[in-house]
Amino acid sequence: MWVVVATTLSAVESHRAAAEGRPDIILIVTDDQRADTMRYMPRTRAWLRTTYVNAIVSNPSCCPSRTSIMTGTYSHVHGVWTNGQGRDGSALQRLGGWPRYTALDLDGRSMAYLMQAAGYRTAHVGKFLNRFEPRSIEDLPDGWDRFIATVGSDELTEGSLGPYYDYTLVGQRGGGYLTEEHGDEPAEHSTRVLTDEAIGFIASEDRRPLFLQLAYPAPHGRAGLIPPVPQVRDRDAPVALPPLSRAVNESSVEDKPSFIQRRGYIPVRVLQRWRRQTARTLFGVDRGIDRVLTAQEQRDPGLANTLVVFMSDNGFATGEHRWMSKGVPYEGAIKVPLRVHWNGLPPGRVETLVGNIDVAATIMDAAAVAMDAPDSISLLDPTRRFLVLEGLGLGRAYCGVRTATRKFVMYATGEREYYNLRRDPSELQNGSLSAAGERMRMFARRHCAQNLPPLWPEELRY
Repeated sequence: MWVVVATTLSAVESHRAAAEGRPDIILIVTDDQRADTMRYMPRTRAWLRTTYVNAIVSNPSCCPSRTSIMTGTYSHVHGVWTNGQGRDGSALQRLGGWPRYTALDLDGRSMAYLMQAAGYRTAHVGKFLNRFEPRSIEDLPDGWDRFIATVGSDELTEGSLGPYYDYTLVGQRGGGYLTEEHGDEPAEHSTRVLTDEAIGFIASEDRRPLFLQLAYPAPHGRAGLIPPVPQVRDRDAPVALPPLSRAVNESSVEDKPSFIQRRGYIPVRVLQRWRRQTARTLFGVDRGIDRVLTAQEQRDPGLANTLVVFMSDNGFATGEHRWMSKGVPYEGAIKVPLRVHWNGLPPGRVETLVGNIDVAATIMDAAAVAMDAPDSISLLDPTRRFLVLEGLGLGRAYCGVRTATRKFVMYATGEREYYNLRRDPSELQNGSLSAAGERMRMFARRHCAQNLPPLWPEELRY
């Protein structure tokens, strides 16, 4: 709540004044992790005791969200709308992924570029963006002193265990170009290998302040077909699953958009297997984060001058409204775990609405580095009233707004959804436009009018 944040801000500022030198900063990002799966990560919860329970991703797909995290801006500002997948040369492909990111020259607007220019020692370890396939050191993004990324298939395919096994690491370490093949031995699980890379960066003798972006591919899988792949020791680990949401395999979807109405039920056995494997995969991530932060504590005892931010790039619907993926504006896809450690910020729940675009302002605030991202609001003083929701997909391009308790979304098909999340957290009743709903519609119209997704029909422009 605002009261909690207001009473802690002075403590944060006094800590900054007392700290010797600029803080170390560690940003940890998982892939496709739902907010309600933090129950499987007790070590991470113990380290990061401030939790933002209303954390929302504006565009819930990997590449748009990761670009928003790195730049503090919306898709309608930075221009990366999709993961860059689809038919060769299709509009959806051209508008996303690493090719779009590099074509727009977004490196110079990223946190890493600005942090490095300010004297930070910077490293990226793990997943970067879809379709990232460099061929030389000149192809690597700017702003990183060390860059280690997974490449190859962005999704699991039949007969493959990537990105957990049978993957390639590329990048640069020590000034030289790196290409490193990994197989299917237990020690080569990507969660373990990336953890070791992160610890190696932390343990360097270089005493400059560090900025580490650790991006685990876990718990990514292939929607509806192949669930995540846990480490060997976790393959048969017991998992206590909570009950399925009321929205799973929703029986009546006549009030939903047409792309939902066309979907059938998802077998419960598929959902339960997916949920178990996600939990088991996160057990390994939890141990990895524990090892990383233990290493950082050797460098900075008590993490007294370290900011740690943990989050996912987007959520993942596991059967809610018959959907098994992300890329839609429903809570399962847009709501993410977000936890922070910062000396002076008290443990507990922060109820204020926050977004993925706010991570940049938080990091730059702590590091005292300037960044041109006016939509980004520091988590150290969250005052956000709403977040723009936007996305681009076949038959489901949308724009809308999400407040702390309400949501309104307009689709390029002319369909719309409105939910009072306080009364209907499962989004079972697409509400009629009451007086409150009409206010939300007008509110969304103001914020979407100039920022609609590409390919929006001219006749449906506000």
